[in-house]
Amino acid sequence: MYLVHAHFRAHVPMAVPSTQFAELVLPQVRAGGGVEHVSAHFPLPREPVLGFWLLADTLREAETRTRNLCERALETTAELSGWTLLRAEAPLLAPAALGRLGRSESAGPGRDGESPE
Repeated sequence: MYLVHAHFRAHVPMAVPSTQFAELVLPQVRAGGGVEHVSAHFPLPREPVLGFWLLADTLREAETRTRNLCERALETTAELSGWTLLRAEAPLLAPAALGRLGRSESAGPGRDGESPE
């Protein structure tokens, strides 16, 4: 299962608001198949991000399928004509057991968390 974020932007001032945008896109992409879960995030007022959890054999397949689902939703829904898909890609995530920089929280500077022996 992969998490892919689809980033959108309103390219015209009269585009529907982000929350309404998400309400119009979500049913379209859910109907596309293979999508386990979709969530909407609004980091900026006119640049929503949809997070897709979907089953795929490879990350490339997951990103391509997400891109295709989103582009189809934009093409087939007249109210979304003022929106553009910027990108569809997996976000960079550090493993949960590691710190922000990808090393163990218990490893100090210059240490890799392993015993010197």
